[in-house]
Amino acid sequence: MKRVVMLTRNYKPLNSAVGICMSNIADCLKERAEISVVCEKSTLDEPSEELIDGERVVRFLSRQTRLRKKYTDNKARAASPFGRAAWRFAHEAVRAGYNIRFILGRESIQKELVECYLDALRSMPLAPDLLIPTCMPMEALIASKIYCDENPLAKYVPMLFDRFADNETLHRTRLNKKLTYVRNQDVEQTVLGSPKCAGVLFVDAWQDRIQAMDGIAPARQVEHPLLVERRNEAAAVFDEGETSLVYTGTLTTAGRDPSYALRLVSAVLPRLHNAVFHVFGLGDGMRIVEESSERFPRLIRSRGAVSSKRAQDILSCANVLLSVGNSDIAQMPSKIFEYMAAGKPIIHVAKSSEDPANDILSRYPLGLVLVEDDAHFDEQVERMRYYIQTHCDDSVDFDLVARRFPSALPSYTAELISRYL
Repeated sequence: MKRVVMLTRNYKPLNSAVGICMSNIADCLKERAEISVVCEKSTLDEPSEELIDGERVVRFLSRQTRLRKKYTDNKARAASPFGRAAWRFAHEAVRAGYNIRFILGRESIQKELVECYLDALRSMPLAPDLLIPTCMPMEALIASKIYCDENPLAKYVPMLFDRFADNETLHRTRLNKKLTYVRNQDVEQTVLGSPKCAGVLFVDAWQDRIQAMDGIAPARQVEHPLLVERRNEAAAVFDEGETSLVYTGTLTTAGRDPSYALRLVSAVLPRLHNAVFHVFGLGDGMRIVEESSERFPRLIRSRGAVSSKRAQDILSCANVLLSVGNSDIAQMPSKIFEYMAAGKPIIHVAKSSEDPANDILSRYPLGLVLVEDDAHFDEQVERMRYYIQTHCDDSVDFDLVARRFPSALPSYTAELISRYL
């Protein structure tokens, strides 16, 4: 049986959005290949290696991430305001130092992260036949190329989700993006044009860039592989008689700011009977959620990070799902497909009318898009209130969603990957 190694940012049990995509693909490939995953630790106490669902998961922790997680944990345990402030300062100092080094670099690459992926790959007792690195992080693609150059029989097929050179938030500042743009495009050309790159799979955000490149491996467009039918066998998550509005996933002030969505929710929920907004997430945007929860404790509840399995139970039990649009509107919020798989009413709060989720949800029977617009805020509040009140008990059959979005089924992408084995 062939050996396949996937490289991503965070994986089970605390999956990133990309990690969930790769997990779904892995489930479809297990009968054809031995699956291993190389990823970064999500918490300090995660084991460096373990077997999960028949997959060998190898985790590492970069020095910068280790320090930031350590200082965050120390801040949470500090008994005094002074202690909490001191640990928060230490955390911010590490982040600031990293950002300065990152901005001063010739490309938007963390060399330490490349070495972490390489060390994990080199530690494997048997060389893999196929590597499937994801972008982001680009460091996973660079490490895959280096490793395959060292191992003549290995090859790699990148899965391109988030953009790199054209990413609106990765480079920290617009000036840095401009200064490093050409060299970052050279990095893309190098990893996608290598003879060791057997093929490229990419989502819509990469389409223009892929079409503009010459001499790269054969490329095929796919969709986020998140349409998975799940049978909810968990006990009820929310109180009986409650109308639950739910968000699950990452929130960041730079990439996915929940501020406007929280304003809408805090204006809408008082007009509904026993309605509560539950946020299960991580990222620095959760601080905004926590502040809103303190102001509206009955309406908004910050629930913290949960495993991907627990998140599926939560989505199955919710009445309405809330999605927050990306600041980089060229990037499709993959959360939309995960939400549609649950078959629940979806409210998407977009940064712009050009958000690609708008088109997707126009083909979903229970989708509502609200574009951030202070001039029409009261109108949006009323539309949101009416939608929740009217559709909170409705659902969409999974087979209907699968027929409308067949390329978002994990089996679709898994079949393409299997051709490289």
